[in-house]
Amino acid sequence: MMTAMVLISVTVALIGVGVAVYREHQLPESISSMVYALGRPWRWLWTVWLWTVAFCLGIPMMEALDEESKFLSFLMLVSLGFVGAMPLVEEETRPWHYTLAFVAAVLGQVCVAFLCPWALLLWLLPAVCVWALLRNIICGDERKKWYSNKGVFFAELTCYASMVLGCLA
Repeated sequence: MMTAMVLISVTVALIGVGVAVYREHQLPESISSMVYALGRPWRWLWTVWLWTVAFCLGIPMMEALDEESKFLSFLMLVSLGFVGAMPLVEEETRPWHYTLAFVAAVLGQVCVAFLCPWALLLWLLPAVCVWALLRNIICGDERKKWYSNKGVFFAELTCYASMVLGCLA
């Protein structure tokens, strides 16, 4: 059952990002930028999407952790709950939105460290990409590249992928 929830999370995440890419004809700058690209009446849809992705991954993560560590996954889910709800309230909540998203990401990676530390090796891939990106910036015009200004999105993607791998391992 828990594996099915993780797979539902991955499927829903791919659909949401796929729709955003199709709608904007480019990768989003971040997961949060997807909500702010929507009109105010449609932001609730992003909230439901984020909550579905988060809870379908967070609950199996909480189940997989030992009793002493379950609270970390719970705090991650609480943070993501607020992250999902804040865009519905006002634009002035953006600093809190971003802060709690960062807290959720760090807590998620701590959970991965307890579940499967090897999954954290996924962070080597963005490190290599950053090195290649810096090399391109020094040697050429970076503004024309499809991946310009997408670093936060790739970090969020790596964070999510390591959590999925940690839950499935």
